[in-house]
Amino acid sequence: MFTAQRTSRIPAGARTSVRMAVVALGALAVAALGAAPASAVTGSKAHGDDYAYVDGRYVYVYDGERDGNGVYAEYDLVNGQTGNRLWDGTGHDNVGNSTWASVDVKRFRVCEDHKGCSSWKS
Repeated sequence: MFTAQRTSRIPAGARTSVRMAVVALGALAVAALGAAPASAVTGSKAHGDDYAYVDGRYVYVYDGERDGNGVYAEYDLVNGQTGNRLWDGTGHDNVGNSTWASVDVKRFRVCEDHKGCSSWKS
């Protein structure tokens, strides 16, 4: 019976280098997958009659109280940028204010001047 022998055109030293390169590329792929960004947040938070709403990159804030206090949404982004603020500077007018963040929002809360903030939503 005829048995085929496996032969390679790549010299033995070069095969070892190729194997090491494949292992290194695999390790890089695993590391890249492990460094995936945090998830975007969706939902709303209230502080009295004031509220903020976020859906991915979209941010909306609304002042629902006629008390003279400013209202803003404070939000952090998935790229690590923190302390972003969106103000509803027009007061209680049934309109609110909105913007699109540069990347997805990681967490947010609604705050009212002189009154404090809601808890964070992430």
